[in-house]
Amino acid sequence: MTTQRIFAVLLFVGVLTGAALTQSRPYYPGPQGPQGPQNRGPYRPPNQRNQPAQPVEDPLPVKRYINPPTKVGQAPFSDAVQVDNTVYLSGRLGIDPRTGQVPSDVKLEVRILMEGMRQTLAEAGMTMDDLVSVQVYCTDLALYEQFNTVYRTYFTRAVPARAVMGVSKLLRGARFEIQGTAVMAQ
Repeated sequence: MTTQRIFAVLLFVGVLTGAALTQSRPYYPGPQGPQGPQNRGPYRPPNQRNQPAQPVEDPLPVKRYINPPTKVGQAPFSDAVQVDNTVYLSGRLGIDPRTGQVPSDVKLEVRILMEGMRQTLAEAGMTMDDLVSVQVYCTDLALYEQFNTVYRTYFTRAVPARAVMGVSKLLRGARFEIQGTAVMAQ
């Protein structure tokens, strides 16, 4: 019998403790008198109860899809997506907009793809100097120096971080594809 009483007391204390722990917000009367727990509104400390609640900032970033008017074709992707002060640039090929083909001149191909990247950044209010990271895909790494000769001319300050990857093939017979990320300094 003693064990049953001890167990009953412990059970009673446990129930009371659990009930106290589930009351995370204190009950307070609202402007029209006491309200039920489901309608009591946001908790405000006693010194702020008569002040209006502060609006909560929208936690979602602002997204903007960038497609310059010079975009060739209707591929199922945006040239870039801007999220707040960061622009994510899609992969770009050096396709001549007049012919729709990759030029035979390597340096012209690089100029076309770099110019397209510059135009997309301009649509976002940025410059090539806002690039922080670039990835270059190349079908023939022997063309690395020819690529760099043109690439360097597009930056007036320090160049962005970069990776150059050799690949076996690119769309439309391109020798280069470039993508990057730019951040506008505030």
